Amino acid sequence: MKTKRFWKYAAAGAALAFALGCAPFGTTLKSEPVSAVPDGKYETIIRLDTPESLPLQPDAGFVYVEPGEKVVVDFPRQVAVKNLDSLDRYERLNRDHMGAFVIKDRQGRVRGYYELLFEYQAFIWERGEDILLQITVPRGKQGTIGETGIHSVGAGMISVGL
Repeated sequence: MKTKRFWKYAAAGAALAFALGCAPFGTTLKSEPVSAVPDGKYETIIRLDTPESLPLQPDAGFVYVEPGEKVVVDFPRQVAVKNLDSLDRYERLNRDHMGAFVIKDRQGRVRGYYELLFEYQAFIWERGEDILLQITVPRGKQGTIGETGIHSVGAGMISVGL
């Protein structure tokens, strides 16, 4: 009898811990593709820097924040720039192979845009006035150091590929 009661409370406690511990940042928003990021003035442009993939893929993407808006980016290496005029040939070529997306809140207000290589994945979260753009790095991304195993690419050495 005590065992039954124990499992009942254990299951209820596990469900409660799961519900509280797995609560996301806020509401998940859908990524909407656009044909291109509109030309214009942006408050901030953030380069998602990937120096381990030089020279062929120096950036995972770019985030363009509209004036007066705030977008928090979750990515290991971020570099704030004023414009993209300083991109070299490889960086421009790399940018041509990125998908472009708009960042909108639940009310449909445009907060910014982002461009991202297709092997990366983005999640947009909203909590109140805050927007979080979370970028996940692909597992076994070519050019990384040290990952070994069945699903890896690096195998303990640097391998830069297309």
